[in-house]
Parts: sequence; structure tokens; C-alpha cells
Amino acid sequence: MHPLSIFYLKIMKLRRTALLVYSFVIGLNVTAQSAVNMKFGKPTKEELQMTTYAEDSTAEAVVLCRLTDVNFSIQQNGYLVDYHEKIRIKVLKPEGTRWANMTIPYYKIDTDKNKMRASKFSLMTGDMSGNFIQGGSFIDNALGNFSDEDVEDLKVIAYNLEGNKTVKSSLNKKTVVKEQVDEQQYQLRFTVPNMNVWNVNDYYAGIIMELKSFSLQNTMMMDCIKSWEQIDQILLDDEDLGKQLSHHSPLRQELENAKVTDITSQKERAEAVCKLVMDHVKWNEKYALWPRSTSETLKEGSGSNADINMLLIQSLRDAGLDASPIVLRSRDKGLLPHNFPSLRKLTTYIIAVNTDSSNVYIDASMGGKVNLLPASLIVERARMVQSGKKSHWVNLRNVQKSSR
Repeated sequence: MHPLSIFYLKIMKLRRTALLVYSFVIGLNVTAQSAVNMKFGKPTKEELQMTTYAEDSTAEAVVLCRLTDVNFSIQQNGYLVDYHEKIRIKVLKPEGTRWANMTIPYYKIDTDKNKMRASKFSLMTGDMSGNFIQGGSFIDNALGNFSDEDVEDLKVIAYNLEGNKTVKSSLNKKTVVKEQVDEQQYQLRFTVPNMNVWNVNDYYAGIIMELKSFSLQNTMMMDCIKSWEQIDQILLDDEDLGKQLSHHSPLRQELENAKVTDITSQKERAEAVCKLVMDHVKWNEKYALWPRSTSETLKEGSGSNADINMLLIQSLRDAGLDASPIVLRSRDKGLLPHNFPSLRKLTTYIIAVNTDSSNVYIDASMGGKVNLLPASLIVERARMVQSGKKSHWVNLRNVQKSSR
């Protein structure tokens, strides 16, 4: 499958200034080419079947079309700068799925009178180190004392070619995360829906071998791990992962003070617990499988998704909720093998909470939001590990479908 990710966004920048405004716009040139499909939401057959970019066969993704309209309109107390941005991106290789992770920065700020300032509209995509698709910029003599930006409209549509059928997936607005970076900076963060479990190794024809059993000289044959049930037990017996599941949260008293157990809806209770926990700790942008002690994570104020997920599980359980880890192998590492168990194939875990109606899924890397997972963890094959219950396989791609 080759997904075509298309999105439309509209950013409105409001600046109240005197009517005498000196401004200019740069970097907004669009090259007109008759062969370019400029219709939003209308992918061609050629675009859907495209597997490589002729100008650069190594490209992991390519921007097929980008249209930018900028309108200036005079308001009673200033003027309005209205950006209309349309971008279509074709993902060509497994590594290109990182372009499905989008961040739109904007700001709300009071400015000093007569202060010259420059503003840039950017769309940040890909990994957290920051890949920018630069929009445009303008400089003005901001004689007013207020400057504000906002994202008014956002549309995201992904197209996947499955056999001869084109499957369309739209972004659920509820999965868009609004974050305040500091006093002035804000950002919207989201993932293009229904992006595929892509890793080139998954498509190799070949044989993968692992040790089944061994014997030393003059000793009996020793069996290695031979079932996923054995993996489940190893994880549950582990001091760092399994044993911590039964510990109380270091935030237990704060949970009691907040009276979260009084919340009748289990889904809303889970959301309240996650908000309380995430107010105390921040994700350090690292994924891991083995968490450190939750008291250490709380003291540090940050940690990997595994560190914070353990704190979330303990807190959810202290709030009377049934929370369990779901171990998995991130998409960039390839599929988790079903036919032969392997502990070393696991790379991280997320959380499942059994609520009144169904399971909800949580990961610290997305701010502890319910049913909002990063693209790298939306895999078809993950394993819910439960103590006292039968562990089983979970398709996390269904999480995205159920949230739409």
C-alpha cells in the first residue's frame, strides 16, 4: 500500500495596528505546471500508484503540490492576515511515515508599542527535531499593542490504495492536541490517520532463525522460550515492569484529594487521572520498554514513555480502574513475530484501560490523551499482558478507526 496524505489548513493571524502599515510577503511563490494536480481531495490514479520520485529515487516522501493564498484585510482596530494553505504529500517509503506527524505552531502575545517584529508561519512535520515546511513571513511596524494568531480550520485526509479500492480516512478533530509551549507559544499536534505498519524488512523473502534449544557438554537439552505465554510471565515477573504494576502510585494522596474516584464515568475518570499525572511529569521524547521506579520519575519531573506509562498505570489502578500494559514493537522496527516468541523484539508498551463500554488506549508520548497514539505505535500486532487474566493480541489500528 502507498498512502497519499493530503491536508488543508487555514491559519488566521490577527494584528491590531494603525492603518499605516509597512509589510511585505516573501517565500510564497508557486510554480505553475500543467501536470500538477491542484485539486484538494482528488488524488489521481497515477499519484496513488506512484512508488518512487523520478527526480530522486531515494526520497522517502515528496510534496506533490502546495498552494498558499495570503489575504490582507483592514479591520476597525487593525488588520487581518489570512493564510490558506493546501499541501499534498505522497509517502514513498517506510521512513516517510514520519511526515504523518504534524505540528502547527502559533502564538498569542502582547507586544510593546513601536516594536518591530517578524513573524513566520511554519508547518513542522516529521520527527521532534523539527522538519519545517516554511510558509512565508512578513515584517510590520506594529504600532498596536496586541498580536494574536489562531488556527481556524484544519482538514486532514489520507488515501490508501488497497487492492483496486481507494480507502479514504479523515482526521478526527478530537485527536488534535493543543499544547501551550510557554507563555507565548502554542501548537497543534496531530497524526495523519490510517498510515500503514511499514518496514522494508517485513517484505523480504527469507528465513528468520532463533535458538529453540541448546545443550552443554554432558548436560540435558535445555529449551529456550517457546510461547508468547512464557514471554507474558517473564514480563509480569520482571522487577522493573511487572512487579511495579502492583505498587501504589506516589500520587495516590493527590488522587484522593482530587476525588477522582467520585467520577462515575470510567472513561472520564481515566481522563482526569491522566491530566493529573501529566501535570506533574513531561515526556522526554524517548521510547522504552523497561521503566524506572515511579517515585524517581516523579522526582525527576520527566521520563520516557515507559517511565510515565508506569506512573499512569499505578495512578489509574489507585483510582479504581483496570489498567494493563500492551507491549509492542514500533512500526519502524518491523512486525512483531507471531509464530515465534521473542522478548528482544519488543521495544515499548502503551496502556489499555477497561472502561464501562470498551477499552481505551493511552500513551505518555501523546500527553496521556485517551485513544490518541503516535503513528509509530499504531501497529496491527501488540500484546496485552495481564496478571490473573489471559493475555491476548490486540490490533491497535482499530484504535484509530474507533476514534473517528
